Order: sequence, then C-alpha cells, then structure tokens
Amino acid sequence: MDANSQIQMARASGAPGRRRILVLVLSVLLPVVAAAQRPPIRDVGTVERVSTDSLRSVATAVPLPDGRVLLNDILARRIVLLDSTLSNSTVLADNTSATGDAYGSQEGTLIKYRGDSALFIAPASLSMIVITPKGAMGRVMAIPRPDDAVLMLGDIFGLPGFDAHGRLIYYGSAMTAGTLTLSFTGRPVAPGARERTQSRAQQPDSAFLARVDLDTRLLDTAAWFEIPAQKVTVNFDAQDIVRSITLMKTPAPVVDDWAVLSDGSIAVVRGRDYHVDWINADGSRTSSTKMPFDWQPLDEARKTALIDSAMIADEAQWGVSKTPVAAVATGSASNRAPVAGGGRSGGRGGGGAARSGLSRVPYVVARPALTDVTDYVPAFVQGAVHADADGDIWIHTSTVNAGRPVYDVVNRQGVFVDRVQLPPFRTIAGFGHGVVYMAVKDAAGVVHLERARIH
Repeated sequence: MDANSQIQMARASGAPGRRRILVLVLSVLLPVVAAAQRPPIRDVGTVERVSTDSLRSVATAVPLPDGRVLLNDILARRIVLLDSTLSNSTVLADNTSATGDAYGSQEGTLIKYRGDSALFIAPASLSMIVITPKGAMGRVMAIPRPDDAVLMLGDIFGLPGFDAHGRLIYYGSAMTAGTLTLSFTGRPVAPGARERTQSRAQQPDSAFLARVDLDTRLLDTAAWFEIPAQKVTVNFDAQDIVRSITLMKTPAPVVDDWAVLSDGSIAVVRGRDYHVDWINADGSRTSSTKMPFDWQPLDEARKTALIDSAMIADEAQWGVSKTPVAAVATGSASNRAPVAGGGRSGGRGGGGAARSGLSRVPYVVARPALTDVTDYVPAFVQGAVHADADGDIWIHTSTVNAGRPVYDVVNRQGVFVDRVQLPPFRTIAGFGHGVVYMAVKDAAGVVHLERARIH
C-alpha cells in the first residue's frame, strides 16, 4: 500500500484516537514522501577543460558563442578572455596603460548582455562597457543611476541581469548603502536634563530588486526579498557625541535569494517555506508550490555553538581592537556612523581614511539570545541561487553529503529536476549550454577555471 492510500485510510477511520493515529501516520510517512519526490544526489559530469593562466580569482565567467570565455578576475582587477580550450588568454581590461586603464581602481561586475554580448560594470568610472560577441571592448554607456553603482557589484545579494524587456535588475538596498544617519544637535545637555545615552536602530530585514530602463533611466521595484537584519546601538556621552557602536547579528538567518533566468524571467526563492516566486517574461507573477527539504532542527546546544562561532568571526572583523574609523563628526549637526554588512565587503561601505575632525569610534559586538536563532537550519544562505544557461536555477543548499554541499536544480515550473554536487572546493563561476564553469584554487594559491559537463 502506498503512502497516499495509508493517509486516506487514516482519514476515513472512525476508531477512537483517529486524530492521534493520523498525526502518527503523517509524521512517519511525509518525510518518506518528500524524500521520494527529490532526485538522487549525483556528481556533476567530468571536468573536460582546465585553464592554465595564472589567475588570482574568478568572480564570474561568461561564455561567448564560439566557445571562448570571458572571466572577471576581481582581485587582479582585470577582464580575461580565454580560448575554447581554456589554454590561451588575452587581457581585455586591467589597470595598466596597455588597455587604457579600462578596468578601474575598484572591483567590477561582468554579466551577460543582449544577444551574445557581455557587459562590464565599472563603478569606479560610473560606466558600463559592452564586450562584443567577438571578444572586443565596445561602446561605453553611463551607469543609469550613479548612486546605485556600488549596488551593482553582484556580491552576496545577487548577480545583476537583464529581464525580457532589456531592463537591468539588481539589488536595491532599503537604506543608503550601509550608512545609518543619526541626527542630533551635539550640544551639551542642559543642567538637570535627562541625558541621552543610546540610540537604537535596526537595519532593514528586507530589500528590493531594482529594475531600471537603460534608455529612460526610469526605476521601479521588481520584488522584495528578505536579507539578514542586524541591530545597531549607538552610544552617546552627555555631550551627544558618539563613543561606541554596538552591533548584534543573528547567526543562520532565514533569507530569500534571487536570480535572473536565461529567458529574462526572475526567480525569487523564499527561505521561510522553500518555494519560488516567479516574475515571468511577460510581467505576470506566479508561485510554485513548496519544495521538499530535509529540515534539520537546531536544539539549544547547536544554537549556542552557532552563536559562539558567529561571535568569534564578528569580533575578529568588528572588535574593539580593530577600532575602525567611523565617519562621526564631533559636535556636528549630523553624525554618520557606518553599519556593518551594508556594503559589498561586509561593512566597508562606511569606512575610508580618517579626515580632519573625525573621531575613531570602537565597535562592540553584542551576543544574540537563543530565542533570536531560528529553530531549523535554513535551506540556504544569501548568494545561493544561480541561473544556468538552459532555464533552470541551481540552489546551493545547506544539505551536505560526503562533506560537500548539495545543489538543488529546479526547473521553470518550480519542480526538482536534479540534485548535484561539485568536486571538492569548487565554486560556480558561470554556465554555458550543458556545461558549468567552476573556480578552484590549487595548492600553490593559483586559481583555475574548469569546464565540466552538467550531465
């Protein structure tokens, strides 16, 4: 008798304790049914090509029609063109006079553009450079909204892409990129007046997908999605001068993630119940049913371990010993303090060299409570969703098999079509039709690009 027949029999039973029996049957059978709905885990296909050039990093790889591949080496600040064998390379853009300083002083983003071309977004110069299907640097366009340039870097909050109408889709922060603005007079507190010692704020737990037309520069919101939230407490003295900033982040947050598919539709994967909301190419919106997942409970011991690990990492990055420079003008009418995690690099958005009249404000990392931590291991973290070249999305899940993460591959209808594992220590750099490009660092610290068949 199959699972559905047993459930129907339990529902039809008129015996005493019917509800208890039904609950027992469901608790035993539903995990089995869920597991049966998921394909078996398999390894990705054989690696058929490996690059030989000395690379420092591979952020993204964009294949061209003739089999050559563009890649973004953000640490070396260069765009490299590899031949179809990945053996020979040409530098298209870097920071030397040989390419006219085309890359810029800051890291940029390489994405697929219209037809078979690619687009390099360079925030340092507020420009976007078209790379032709032949692999040549083409025309230059201005970034449509200069204030959003840093948001187009395509880090953990999603890689930009173009929808079916040619509009650029990218992460749009719900607040000014990583900056919390605190307004106060800065004057001494009057005798007998109540002193203000703290000002609390919470970074938004949601952000929006910005959608901008490159011709008209018109901006609208494509969707909202959840991001990690953190609480910020700014501590003042009696003269309303900032003396320290307390940060509290919750480990293992439940978040959403998104990707632009090859047909220009947008997938927003929801972390609360693991389903996909679709913004279709024609602008309509649909939602897939919840996808099966092996949710792992977090007891107090595991929550405590997560908090301990997060505290160690946060103190290493934001601890008092580092004493980051905060943009806080003593005695000014409006003090600005950077909020950790708001910028691309986990908090560098508010930094910069100390300027005259600025104070050095220490950060203090606060410990979250056990009740702040979710009761289950989230299905994925921010930056987990990738769109392949064949209309599917790959979700880097929290499931680990034989020491390696499992990718759930979901089709356009929100149905599992595959469950895949990469070779150890690989990360996804991009996709071609039927192939995946992976980045890996060897024992000498050199990064290589690999091409493997998906099947």
